[in-house]
Amino acid sequence: GVPNNPQDCASAGCKPICKQACRASFVGNDLAGTDVRMTQVSGSSNDTLDDACCQDCNREPTCEFWVREAGSDGSKYCWLKLGATTYSTNSLRRGALKATTTTTSTQTATMTATMTSTSLSRTSTTL
Repeated sequence: GVPNNPQDCASAGCKPICKQACRASFVGNDLAGTDVRMTQVSGSSNDTLDDACCQDCNREPTCEFWVREAGSDGSKYCWLKLGATTYSTNSLRRGALKATTTTTSTQTATMTATMTSTSLSRTSTTL
């Protein structure tokens, strides 16, 4: 498996950016939206194929989510998309929302809240 923390990363010999590999969060469903680009990914497992498609999305600044052709072996189409609208049942599709968007928003909100409460504490102390 992929290590959960950076300290384990060097000993496991993973890529310089140490994080969990991307996985599909919806399987057997398609998510409608605007196509940004279509790519092709190759692999010999769902995990490998999901990760490859997800990495393509991460490298594309306008990509908000990805959907790929189902199947756990060979070459599969991967659609990089934005503007998610509705899910539909489709046994030939699987995908996920771009993970970095959610994480960044959460971190920004936490930092803003922390900074605001610190500023308020200082203000009330001086009054």
